[in-house]
Amino acid sequence: APRGRNASPVLHALCAAGRQVDAMRFSGRLVRHGLVLSQEDHAALLLLHGSRASPRQLRRQLDRLLREHSTPGAETAAAIEAAVAAVGGSAAATRVAVGHDGRCPCCGGGLQLLTLPEEQREQVRSVLLSRAHQRLGSRGSDRLRRFSRWLEGQPAFDFVVDGPNVGYANQNFEGGRFSFAQVAEVVSMLQRAGKRVLLILPAKYARDVVPNHTSSSQPDDRITAADRALLDGWRSEGLLYTTGPGMYDDWYWMLATVGRGDSQPVAVTNDAMRDHWADLLPARDFARWRASKVVPFSFGAAASAPRDAAAPPTHAVADPPIADPPPAHE
Repeated sequence: APRGRNASPVLHALCAAGRQVDAMRFSGRLVRHGLVLSQEDHAALLLLHGSRASPRQLRRQLDRLLREHSTPGAETAAAIEAAVAAVGGSAAATRVAVGHDGRCPCCGGGLQLLTLPEEQREQVRSVLLSRAHQRLGSRGSDRLRRFSRWLEGQPAFDFVVDGPNVGYANQNFEGGRFSFAQVAEVVSMLQRAGKRVLLILPAKYARDVVPNHTSSSQPDDRITAADRALLDGWRSEGLLYTTGPGMYDDWYWMLATVGRGDSQPVAVTNDAMRDHWADLLPARDFARWRASKVVPFSFGAAASAPRDAAAPPTHAVADPPIADPPPAHE
């Protein structure tokens, strides 16, 4: 079977020599043997198709490139521009800043959001159920299944908020604590944008005394009347789901993003998910899922410096802005 480090120079030589048919056959052979072409390999093929004035082959190669590398680098982008220019005719390539509505300001076309197909979503669901079973036996997998059934019976959610990740953001200082006010700011920001929100919290954060997992010397904290009012309000609105003892809350919001039917909300979290991707999905597909289904957040200056941990942040910000799905497109 061919190996990438040996095959790539051969492919580049064929492209440089203008041997289009041979280069296409050789690259197809590499793919059939399970090799993933690098961005440099794709760039060489793009330039070849451009030089041979083959717009159809150029378009097909672009489609393959974006399936395998959803964010082309600067050199690859330059190769795309050069290849399109070489084809000539009505074809044109222009670098633009795509708006958060996913529309190209140059041609007005809508870009396709990169998502996982149903078979891969089913794979993620199966892995999460397996992890819950390994940790807590049938109790764990049954809890996740119960959550999945509950989710299917609800009107579709637009966003799911990783409550612990939001509540502990910027709180790692003496006197820091789980901040219900920060969670409330993120939830309110989404609701002001007209979005339907699901909030995931471990059950231990809905009690009168909650853990403190910051660097504070205080091992736990008694919630305030304002905190209790927030919890009661979230419950009455039907947006709070509490996870059972021993369950990782991450499993719940991850499961929500790959749900069946119309409810596949975008997760709001700064979790880098370094502990999650192994055996969940191949690295490339995991990156696609994260790009389309996870948005990070930050708070205003008052929330980022040591302060009274119970004080509400000035405002919450998402990157990208979360009034719309994140702009991961092809």
